[in-house]
Parts: sequence; C-alpha cells; structure tokens
Amino acid sequence: MIRDEVKGLAVAVRKNYDALPPGAKALLRRCTTADELRAEGVYWRLVDDAGVPPDARPNMAHVVACFDTAEAGGESFAGWLRRTAYHKVKPSDLPARSVRFRRLVAANYGDELVHHLRALLRQGFQKSKAGVDWGELGADIFFWGDGVRRRWAEQFFTNAESQTEENRHV
Repeated sequence: MIRDEVKGLAVAVRKNYDALPPGAKALLRRCTTADELRAEGVYWRLVDDAGVPPDARPNMAHVVACFDTAEAGGESFAGWLRRTAYHKVKPSDLPARSVRFRRLVAANYGDELVHHLRALLRQGFQKSKAGVDWGELGADIFFWGDGVRRRWAEQFFTNAESQTEENRHV
C-alpha cells in the first residue's frame, strides 16, 4: 500500500468511527490492545465499511485504538502537539520538558506506540480541543519507523515556520 492510500483509508475509518452510536464507541474504547480490538465485531465492521484491504486490516487496529483520544482536525501530529500541549515551554527548555514525546518517538511499533501516542493525544486535546489530521497520523502509525520518528522530532523541536513543505511529508 502507498501512503496516500493509507491516509484515505484512515480518514474513511475515522468517519465511520464518528458515526458509531455511543455504545459501540464505548466498546472500542475499553479495548487496551490492538489484539483486543481485533476481537470485536465493531472493529471489523469499521474497516470493512471503509474498504480497508484484508492485508491492511490488522495494522489499522493501531490507528483505531487512538481514535477516542482526539477529534479530527487539520493539523499534523507533531506540530499540533507542540502547539497544544507544549505551547508554554520555551524552545531552550523543550528537550528537557518533553519526556513523554521522547518516549513516544523511541517506542516500538504496536501497543507500545499506541500507549504513548494515546497519552499525548489526550493531553493535547484536553488543553486545546483542537483536532488532529487523522489521515496523516493514521499513515504515520501504519508506516511507523525511523523516517516518521525523524520527521516528528523535527516538527516538534523546530519552529514550524522554518520547515519546508518537503520535510513535512517525508
């Protein structure tokens, strides 16, 4: 699968998630791991209705596991997090004050990544009520690796205006 395809699928799954009744959302929210999500019929209905190909469905569980922590919006994750949860921290203090973010970028793919990401999404959303771009974030989770880690670190630790468009989508 290509990145743009995954972005579209993540947005479609998020749209379906937003349309779920409260009871179905609560059922998914109680799942603490991707394996638990994959044992729920509601999860399979979400990915099937969104047209997620069978080979991508297991990894989409890591994306869905984060949905309840922040609404949909238009900003990429690392810049959004810096602007919402760390907006009062001076740039010179940021490396020392961003322990949670550093744990996130050091996380392995899977439930460890989801655990750290959920905490930071919740923190940023509680402070701002601003949503995140679930297409971009979904693709980042799906393709988690060194490239995503480096891009997030650059977006988080540098001034957003100094980043080029090319670096934002690496």
